[in-house]
Amino acid sequence: MFPMLKRCLIYGKKNIEGPEGWENNDNLPWYDPHEKYGEEISGAISNGYTKEEMEHFWESIQGFASYAFNASHACSYSMITVEMAWLKYYYPVEFFASVLSMETDEDEIKNDISIIKRLKINISVQDINISESNFISIPKTRSIVYGLKCIKGVGETAIPQIIQNRPYDSLEDVFEKVPKKYFNKRVGTALIKAGAFDNICGTNRYEVLNKFHEIREDRDYDILDPEEYTDELSIKLEEETLCTNISKETWIETHNIIRNEPAEIIELREITDKNNNLMCFIKLNIHDCMIDGVVFAKPYFKYQSAFKNTTNRILVSGKKNNDSFIISKASIQS
Repeated sequence: MFPMLKRCLIYGKKNIEGPEGWENNDNLPWYDPHEKYGEEISGAISNGYTKEEMEHFWESIQGFASYAFNASHACSYSMITVEMAWLKYYYPVEFFASVLSMETDEDEIKNDISIIKRLKINISVQDINISESNFISIPKTRSIVYGLKCIKGVGETAIPQIIQNRPYDSLEDVFEKVPKKYFNKRVGTALIKAGAFDNICGTNRYEVLNKFHEIREDRDYDILDPEEYTDELSIKLEEETLCTNISKETWIETHNIIRNEPAEIIELREITDKNNNLMCFIKLNIHDCMIDGVVFAKPYFKYQSAFKNTTNRILVSGKKNNDSFIISKASIQS
């Protein structure tokens, strides 16, 4: 069918008998003596186009055909787009709670949470007495509570048992109410690291982890020092179990402008801008925070020696643009 369509496009279609062997000659019109495929088609050549122009056009529309939709599909998707935009604008808390509940890709979850924070919607870690399997929305307080199913290490079979046996007033209470095979070492550790027990056991998760192992009478576990517990450790535990930080902000989240901050270059990718000048995209580690940045042509040309130094350690200045930074200045860190 496609070779026929291409020939009709370039050379046209004639509703008469064709010369002998015309079927195998791609430089002739398509012949349709019984008018099976409708009226005659004049073809692009007879309308002043060249074969080369039409070959290029054919390649272009083939690429488009890989994602093109017919009118009914286009109309349906347009309606869905409008409805989603309306819900996102007028009911953002409910909208994003639903989006997060359906999402399975970690990078997409992190991206959605970043958008939620920019919209000033509160998002909190799981609460053993409140959370459901999915994310839940609380419109009155403009907040979203993390879903239990999103904790790495908490299986789907454990969640119904946790929900149906609550409320809980202590860690011991959970041990008494939830069968051991559901509230096992893996599940309990993951819940504590994610912050699900913060409201009933306190926010020092090292302390809660120690108590968890004591109640279980575990013999092989590392005793953690509660005095060493910091916001940075809280962030690491949440990144481990939730794929992103929720209860505490990273250093970079609290800074919209950076001035001469020490950074390590993790990755640098050069490209040329529309004026054919070199610029780059860069990934930096600043205060244990991985950030994405862009360096436009003028500062990249000026500070290129710093960006390409062999130690990969530099001092950078710049300003935040959504989730990335526009780097305006750099020097080699001594």
